[in-house]
Amino acid sequence: MKLIKMLGVLVVLCSVTGCSPGKKAVDKKTSPSSFQKIGKKEISSTSNEADWEVEAQAAAEKVLNAVIKRDTYSFKSVGNKKYEYFVEEVIDKFVAERVTDYEPEEDWTLVQNSRVKLLPADVLKNFKLTQIYNIVPEIKDFDIERVKIKGNEATVSFKSKAIANKDIENILTLIRETVGLEELLEGKTHDNEVQKFSQYINSYLYWLAFEKDSLAIPVTKEKEEFQLELTREADNFIIDDQQFNDLINSFFVKKNIEETGNDEEDEIDIDELKEVNDMV
Repeated sequence: MKLIKMLGVLVVLCSVTGCSPGKKAVDKKTSPSSFQKIGKKEISSTSNEADWEVEAQAAAEKVLNAVIKRDTYSFKSVGNKKYEYFVEEVIDKFVAERVTDYEPEEDWTLVQNSRVKLLPADVLKNFKLTQIYNIVPEIKDFDIERVKIKGNEATVSFKSKAIANKDIENILTLIRETVGLEELLEGKTHDNEVQKFSQYINSYLYWLAFEKDSLAIPVTKEKEEFQLELTREADNFIIDDQQFNDLINSFFVKKNIEETGNDEEDEIDIDELKEVNDMV
């Protein structure tokens, strides 16, 4: 990847004010009159495991269509709400679990373009929004390989391309070094303080670099195998917020494009960076 092309072009002007940082599977041989409780509803124990595999695969396709292909039409049947509302709740929980790490709030407030203040909650929210809506959909396609049923849980194995996370880290490092953000780490003497501040700044730059597809998103050439966990409740297989987070996080592999055998070099369009320059 020709990352060096963005040096001297992407200008990030930000300042930080005082940063100091179970149940057994259904027995096919059980008599038709017998029942077992599966999930929230009594299901006849004659329910065929093969039928459940078909149902789980259909549910997985709805989830992956929404996450990877941006086709959210059928997601409600597996997420119990529309995709945008489901994602909103996931992000709210993500922010709530982490925002207390960045207190007092004023010490972690970023000032963008000398006028726009970004609170820690804004930085965390923008990071997760970008990850879900802008980066992961660049994977574009998937192939379901197999389904395994255990109790009321389904594990769906599928193959897709992945996000080359080493390249993303390299992009963020180049931006930081180019615009002098590394200087903000001076005076941070404790390793945990340096790491915490570094992660926070990366979350901000992550959104800035990828929110409007300004920079090419590094996707592996070869497909990787992933797993999607689903839970059966009543008559449906559904996904909860933890299973959703596990899925999203799994797409970011510790590789770069060169390690995946990708012969194509991603060009960074200088004109596309003008939008980023206007933001900062």
